[in-house]
Amino acid sequence: MKINNILALILLFLQIVVFGGCGSGGGASGPASTLADSQKCISCHSGADPAAPAVDPITGHSITADWLNSAHNTGNASNKSGAGAGCQNCHGPAHNHPNSCGGCHGGSSPLVGQFLNPDATLQCNICHGPAAKIKPLGSPHFNNITSPREIETTGLKRNGYPASFVTSKGVGKCRNCHNPHNPTGHILRNLEWASSGHGNVLAEGWRHYDFKTRGTSGAVPATSAATDCVRCHTTTGYINYVTSGFTDVHAWGVASDKTKEVLQCNACHDKSSNFTSQRALGAITSYYNYSSKNTKKLLVNHTFPNVGKSNICMCCHTGRESGLTLAAIAALPGSGASFVNYSTQSFVNSHYLTAGATIFGISGYELPSLNYNDPNFYAHKNIGVTLKTAGMGPCVSCHMQRTIDSQNNPSHKFKPELTSGIGVDCVGCHINPAGFGIPTPIPNTVSTEAKLETQKTGYNDALTVLAAALRKRGFKFQSANPYFTNTNWQTSKNGGTTGGFGAGTGANTMGSAFNFNLLVHDPGGFAHNSTYAKRLLHDSILWITTGSNSLPPGLTIADIINNISLVPTFSALVATKDGVPLDFTGTNSLNIRAAAIVWLTNGTGNRP
Repeated sequence: MKINNILALILLFLQIVVFGGCGSGGGASGPASTLADSQKCISCHSGADPAAPAVDPITGHSITADWLNSAHNTGNASNKSGAGAGCQNCHGPAHNHPNSCGGCHGGSSPLVGQFLNPDATLQCNICHGPAAKIKPLGSPHFNNITSPREIETTGLKRNGYPASFVTSKGVGKCRNCHNPHNPTGHILRNLEWASSGHGNVLAEGWRHYDFKTRGTSGAVPATSAATDCVRCHTTTGYINYVTSGFTDVHAWGVASDKTKEVLQCNACHDKSSNFTSQRALGAITSYYNYSSKNTKKLLVNHTFPNVGKSNICMCCHTGRESGLTLAAIAALPGSGASFVNYSTQSFVNSHYLTAGATIFGISGYELPSLNYNDPNFYAHKNIGVTLKTAGMGPCVSCHMQRTIDSQNNPSHKFKPELTSGIGVDCVGCHINPAGFGIPTPIPNTVSTEAKLETQKTGYNDALTVLAAALRKRGFKFQSANPYFTNTNWQTSKNGGTTGGFGAGTGANTMGSAFNFNLLVHDPGGFAHNSTYAKRLLHDSILWITTGSNSLPPGLTIADIINNISLVPTFSALVATKDGVPLDFTGTNSLNIRAAAIVWLTNGTGNRP
């Protein structure tokens, strides 16, 4: 008898724990749990009733299974403060829903309440809005945008409104990023995305300007040089662009709306594809059109190979201008001759994070008569195309791998893995290139993290050398746009020791500064296309120090880099995108020069 009493007490206790949460039901003993309150809905929507949808049309998942596994249900067992959310909490108390029940079960009572779409009716805000009582969401979902904030960013203080996850375009659209029945089901991906540059509400690419107002109605990128920041710096603008046949770059925002968008899930994942696959885009054409008082309107473009799912990335990561733009300016005939343009030409900004164009050897300014063709061992442009993970392309193949994941889900940190054992990683290809059909030999094979860091150090050191050489000629890099304030890229000064190198040479001089700006704003340039980056920096250093695209007789690039009259030391050299002054003097200068020479020449002393 005592044992039976004990068992009965245990069962009673379990019932209280399981059914003691919040819910719309209730009685003298307190509120029923959302699990108990949802049983009527579950009985139909678990697949038992063929007339009731059991699968979410957006996610393709079981509705009840998702909800049962979510914190909206599981939180009820231990949280008595009302943290749970059952079917009626989100969809309303439509107890007689749907009317068609009467056809089989008798009765014809009307609906007690309207069946609610929780997004459209802002039901989520009841628990998760900024002023909610249950689990309110603050920054970064909702940011205080009543006044500009001064934000410390990599050593620089800039004023501006931060971006946020929920904007004026995101109200009532929680499903753009969350599975509605199990919002925590993709929490790993969501957290990874939030930690990436795409979800960083303080990143300059989202908050520097009010980008939703920086577009041009009626402009078509193929035939104009209009302002079209909106297409890459807002999610709404990106969707407009890629779904319009790459023609729509209109501004969609107003100044009174202070919200700013990051790159949200629905930019890359189309709702019509259940958010389980990426948008399907064809080969991308990038427009490097340019207009100024000297050049008038120049139409310059390049169509890249079809790289499958990586086409999504190529839309924005191929730059706003290219070395092709500078070459087009130099080729202008008659009254628009290059001498006129490059004597009064403002610096042409390459823009930022241009890896897509660098992979295909299009981004940089190439000095005339020099070879920039891909070496036979170069294979990065073929990753995800003809090598490994076909259909993914190089961007997705390398930037969405993860080290450990039992479900083999793609990483949304967008950071490449040195070695992952899943898909593409640096070591997987470089330690055994023959196994992946990659031509050999590969110089400076990256088989360890230390070797990869050595490559990165050499890259940054070569950029430092070029910054010093440019400053010596009077072309001083600054940490903010327009980066170089010069307008005369041709006229020699001080007996030829500073300034340009004479009429007709301005494209090469600005091109050297352009290459620096291009690669200093692509911190992974050393890996994206190593040989191409080395050639651009090697040739830019050579030109800016000698005014020639060939080495003087008897000299090597090492001789030039070690010549302090050509590449002087500077105690506070601004050589990086974050604007932190570098000490390019004494032992630091010697070490930087030596590492730059080894990296630029692959240790051979010769141009790569």
